[in-house]
Amino acid sequence: MIRAISYKLPNKWSNLLVQVFDEVPVEDYDWQLRDMDVYIHPYGSGWLFNHETYNGCEFKRLVECNKYYILALGLIASTVQSDEKVHDLESFSQSTANFALLIYDSIYVQVYVKDDEMYEMFHRAAIKHEFSSIRELPQDEFWHTEWTA
Repeated sequence: MIRAISYKLPNKWSNLLVQVFDEVPVEDYDWQLRDMDVYIHPYGSGWLFNHETYNGCEFKRLVECNKYYILALGLIASTVQSDEKVHDLESFSQSTANFALLIYDSIYVQVYVKDDEMYEMFHRAAIKHEFSSIRELPQDEFWHTEWTA
């Protein structure tokens, strides 16, 4: 069963993804990226992500070692290396992906997970870092259309 958590991020230049993934071993996943509107500091001098896929170590290095501003970002994480293209809730549910994280309008986050342990990891990190408006999304509020910001 898919569960989803929703919350708001602070609107600032930082390395917020480190906080979002505080309890998630990001180096254990392969990453597929969508809608990569993430500017690198100082003030929009380039893009944080220049590729659509990253291994866990590359992804971790990028999000930890830079300050950035997120306008929109879609992340699909999988422990199984795959060429599957995940683009909506249905393709996510049928894929080997473990979770999907969507950030839109700089502050709004939705994380879709396939197991309760992963849900709890994201929930604990959101509370620990005092993100706002934390709540579990009911299934009737899941984003069923194309996952773009």
